[in-house]
Amino acid sequence: MTFEIEVKNARIDGPQVPRADFEMLLRFVCDFVVRIAEIDIFREVEFPFVEFAAQLAAWFQAERPGNFDYESMESPAAGLIYFHRSDTGEWRVGSTLPGNPRSAAITTDELRGGVEAFLIGVPTIVDAFGVDVRRFLLKRP
Repeated sequence: MTFEIEVKNARIDGPQVPRADFEMLLRFVCDFVVRIAEIDIFREVEFPFVEFAAQLAAWFQAERPGNFDYESMESPAAGLIYFHRSDTGEWRVGSTLPGNPRSAAITTDELRGGVEAFLIGVPTIVDAFGVDVRRFLLKRP
């Protein structure tokens, strides 16, 4: 199955280029889709993709990552996007928001491939605005 995290129409939410850390995390937004096998599991406009990338990178770089539950500083909802490992070792991708389907099971390799492709692409997207967000995506000691 194909797992992808798609960023389109990246832009700055507001009139000025973000400089403070919280602004860099929240004000770079896009039309965002998490898709598996051509099914949109999560779709959002004005999505803070750098904030998501920072949390995803920290989770992905953990020695033994458990379940991932994205929580935005701008939303009271936990698990806006989640990756949960099943007892069989496969992953379910979904969202706690109503109306979003839960994925079919995907393998660790499929999950890893989609996450890596997204994380590699984020700095390049934001570089176009003259801002470097790589420090949010690097493993911290």
